[in-house]
Amino acid sequence: MQTHASITIGLPQEAVFDFIADPANDRSWRGSLVASQGDVTGVGDQVAQTYSYGGRPYTVVLKVAEYERPHRIAYRLSESVRVRLAFQLQPDASGTRVTAHLSGMIGGPAALLAGRIVQQATEQTKADLERLKRVLEAQG
Repeated sequence: MQTHASITIGLPQEAVFDFIADPANDRSWRGSLVASQGDVTGVGDQVAQTYSYGGRPYTVVLKVAEYERPHRIAYRLSESVRVRLAFQLQPDASGTRVTAHLSGMIGGPAALLAGRIVQQATEQTKADLERLKRVLEAQG
């Protein structure tokens, strides 16, 4: 499974990176996220995130796999589902271009729903980036 989405945010690259890299900000722009805790200062740091799916909480621990301020940050989840979430930031004439990449392996019974899972992940990624833009540009 792979999906990606991009958006341009009218702020400097460093400000956007620092906001994305701070788990305390996650609930303001990440849909279905109930809680996010941890400190992200470099590779190896961990963030515990709790999501709500169908009214039930699900907690995962993400490990920072890449940290190149202000260009790239990537997280890896290596539990029953292998997932990688990366954010690439590039200067743009009107601010910062943020591209989110989500990839993972879908196996077992979930493989039967792979098309729907990819569609939902794509929609969620786009919605999250749109919220990120609104939140950051409102803070200006």
